[in-house]
Amino acid sequence: LVEQNFKCALSGLEISAMKVNNNASLDRVDSMLGYVEGNVQWVTAEINMMKQTYSQERFIELCALVTQTNKVKW
Repeated sequence: LVEQNFKCALSGLEISAMKVNNNASLDRVDSMLGYVEGNVQWVTAEINMMKQTYSQERFIELCALVTQTNKVKW
């Protein structure tokens, strides 16, 4: 978390790990691999739930599509 400046690796949102409303979640960059050094990153719990077992690349692609599709609506 310190290396990430207490920010989510994927969204940039602030992560709090030591407070009552803890939103920190340790994520595997590649879900096919384990929780090993070089394959983990801190993300918010919401982002981790959305990512589930998608590859990081596919998750980001899907997020970009959602953003592009809804850009005019917002």
